[in-house]
Amino acid sequence: MKKILIICSFLSVFNAFSQGKIAEKVLKNHQAQKGISAYQIFDYSKNVTSKSSAEAQIGATYLTLSDASFQELYTQSKPNIELTVPYNGKNLILQLYKETIFADGFTQIIATSKTASTKTSGVFYKGIIKGDLTSVVSINIFDDQINGLISSKEHGFGNLVLGKSTGLQNKSNYVVYSDANLNQPIAAPCQTPGNSKPLPLSALQKIDRSAATKCVSVYVEVDYDIYKQNGNNVTQTTNWALSVFNNSQTLYENDGISIRLQAIKIWDTSDPYQGTSSVQNVQSFRSYNTSFVGDVALLIANDPGGLGGVALGIGTMCTPNSYAYADVDVNYNQFPTYSWTVGVVAHELGHVLGSPHTHACVWNGNNTAIDNCGPVGFPGYGGDECLTNPPTLPYQEKGTIMSYCHGVSSVGISFANGFGAQPRTAIQNAVNRSNCLSSSCVTTPVSPTAAFSADATAICLGKSVKFKDTSTGSPTSWAWTFQGGTPATATTQNPVVTYSNSGTYTVTLKVTNAQGTNTKQSIGYINVGQTSSVMPNENFGGVFPPQNWSISNPDNGLTWEKRSDVGNGDKACMIMNNADNPTIGEQDIIRLPYYNFTSLKSGKLFFDIAYTQFDASSADVLKVQVSENCGTNWTDVYSKTHTQLETVVVPTADSNAWIPTKASDWRKETIDLSDYDGKESVSIRFLNTSGYGTRIWIDNLLIENGSILGTHSLNYSSEVSLYPSPSTGIFNLNFPELGKDYQVKIYNLAGQQIFATSFTEISVSEHKINLQAQPKGLYLVTVQSNQKESVLKVLIQ
Repeated sequence: MKKILIICSFLSVFNAFSQGKIAEKVLKNHQAQKGISAYQIFDYSKNVTSKSSAEAQIGATYLTLSDASFQELYTQSKPNIELTVPYNGKNLILQLYKETIFADGFTQIIATSKTASTKTSGVFYKGIIKGDLTSVVSINIFDDQINGLISSKEHGFGNLVLGKSTGLQNKSNYVVYSDANLNQPIAAPCQTPGNSKPLPLSALQKIDRSAATKCVSVYVEVDYDIYKQNGNNVTQTTNWALSVFNNSQTLYENDGISIRLQAIKIWDTSDPYQGTSSVQNVQSFRSYNTSFVGDVALLIANDPGGLGGVALGIGTMCTPNSYAYADVDVNYNQFPTYSWTVGVVAHELGHVLGSPHTHACVWNGNNTAIDNCGPVGFPGYGGDECLTNPPTLPYQEKGTIMSYCHGVSSVGISFANGFGAQPRTAIQNAVNRSNCLSSSCVTTPVSPTAAFSADATAICLGKSVKFKDTSTGSPTSWAWTFQGGTPATATTQNPVVTYSNSGTYTVTLKVTNAQGTNTKQSIGYINVGQTSSVMPNENFGGVFPPQNWSISNPDNGLTWEKRSDVGNGDKACMIMNNADNPTIGEQDIIRLPYYNFTSLKSGKLFFDIAYTQFDASSADVLKVQVSENCGTNWTDVYSKTHTQLETVVVPTADSNAWIPTKASDWRKETIDLSDYDGKESVSIRFLNTSGYGTRIWIDNLLIENGSILGTHSLNYSSEVSLYPSPSTGIFNLNFPELGKDYQVKIYNLAGQQIFATSFTEISVSEHKINLQAQPKGLYLVTVQSNQKESVLKVLIQ
């Protein structure tokens, strides 16, 4: 019954957009302050004698700015004001309050000079139309211009854009128009991967307008084409970008979500982002900015083809995927296009901050959509699975920021709606849960903590290692020392080092910033020209990654890790968490050390796997690859996806959190390595490609001679148990059924049978085995009964 009540409450708030945070603040400020200054800086323009058909169709109002009144408004910059804006024969009285858009320590960077400045002009206001408590207004004032957005459903004009008229040369000429009347071509829809995973009720239950308690700081880059559209002028480009940010920030603040501008970079020369799709450009943006000042990074660009926007996942704050891209226009047909730009920027940031599209089948507590604007306006871009008949389209209320309703005729998006109840709550909850965010966008400098990784820690002679600084605390200088390497020292952040002599070598990194210094030393970190004749037998009960194994994690996000509460026969295993990795196509590698296979005969690799498929479109791929030339070339010896990979079928709603708890959840995989028998140096790696599916679980990895187990049907069964292991040589076998016959054979890793015994019609379950006469090492125990066979391991110490 509780779930039904929650769903009903969602449905009720869908059609009830209430007073926002900005209206609350306006009322509080204007009631507390007497004598609010009122400004009338516009008159209807007398310079427009005729209009083109396009201008007439758009129904724009042309205004002339009074320079004296405007300069008074700008220089006084009072905290609370009333500003009159004429539109279509009516005077809109805007009640406004001044507020900063900047985070503490804001900087502006110019690409050519590479200089940073903390100085910007501009006064930024937020507010409402007087008497319209559900409206929302954003006004930006600079020394030579004013612009803004006004959104109201009560007044019936949708979203009004106020800005300089680019078609009239006089700098005092302005235009006000409704974006619903601007027949601007619709760009490609957002390319952010659709979230097919239902949002839990816990993410949606707080449906009031209580504010998020943390602040998100944003790093923004503006590409070279935007700079050119702003007259090749750094100041004009900066003012345009600051206006876009204030307009976007206003929409977030109205829904109780705090974002601030941490830094802005203007490309006044050719930028490095030359992709032909939004996905290519956001990936290039991330590659170019592996670190940045802020919590979220946004590239605003103007690229050919109307590329739309994209974010590198949903709710990716505090991860290496906290990047977004917005393809926008500065003007269209002589009209400033702030509303489209702001819509794209707010939309893509909304993904990073935690909201899927409103047409995704993840809402309402029953895996349905909030609206069907996506599949109606842009078929094939998601939401078809929960498309209603007739489609759910908000003709009356209009769409919200995370919708595709701009692509549906007669619907559109009203900024006065904000994000809507459920997306707003999803963002607020995601922001509050993000442990990398602070309660305010005020940065407290800290001393650094040194950390690093390498693309490989076991290499062949003459090969190179790429080191990556992963230190925290924003170090400003790096001092590396590489024992046995060339160069022996480095001061770059991410050096490449070559090793020409066999051995194990230590790596040291010292990092420094204004607050202090920290050093990390890893003894024997790099293993050069060393191969092991001891084959791996890994149950992941020890350190992770195991000695001389290395992980390649290009995006610094989720990667191979150890679980200490799940395993097949024990309580440890290795997993790859694709369930929480929305970056489709992201590859993560775990690489074993180099092995000497000269003594291997009919070699085989065994491992246990557990996996359940999320859905048919979430294509996680697992490959096992082998190299015999120091990693120059890799050969696939195993590749599975979808149902090939699946060991258990569970309902989609349960698959995201599924954990293997039974022996039957696991499958034994056997890979033939006989092609590599006799090779002196062989490397093996596991390659995961995320399809945003579920977790891949791996346990009990073993390489051995095929003569030991090659004819056996391997089954690490829980029916027969062995303990203790490690053992001093005496251990117990526990058989499940009395009255049965069991045959036991034990092998060493050379494939030699060193022990055999039989138990006939057993009357007790537990039987003791004595191998004290055998050398220390790992042994394989096979137990046969009724044509079933189990293989267990025992380590004698």
